[in-house]
Amino acid sequence: TDFREIVINSWKTLCKGGFREGIDRFGVATGMISDSRRRDCTEVCEWARGSLSAEGFFQRFHTAGFAGDNRRGVPEVFRQILHDYLEREVTDSDVYRILRHFVLIKFDVLHQAATDEPSAIERLRLQLIPSDSHRASDL
Repeated sequence: TDFREIVINSWKTLCKGGFREGIDRFGVATGMISDSRRRDCTEVCEWARGSLSAEGFFQRFHTAGFAGDNRRGVPEVFRQILHDYLEREVTDSDVYRILRHFVLIKFDVLHQAATDEPSAIERLRLQLIPSDSHRASDL
């Protein structure tokens, strides 16, 4: 449910006026995702950013041995979420556009042995307006 909302809000951001193709990004920062799922999503999004076209991007999934089943599933998850939201056929171009701007950041902050808490606080501080930057540790 949360991921579905993130993908839908990412699509809305992509469709806003002023969004800069190939420059702007959207996505999710989380502490709760398996390393294998994070790796699959991140790698597929990097493939999209490294491809010159939707055709070139999707060709990777048709090349034997290039993408495993988990990585092949990433574009289809995005496609299904967008299909449900838009209530129309979602093209390869639509999926390519959202994936090439999507980023997933994993913070290691939700357990006693966490290593990213100081780094996460500083990264969050930079995203807050200056008057609220002292509240980064609250996040």
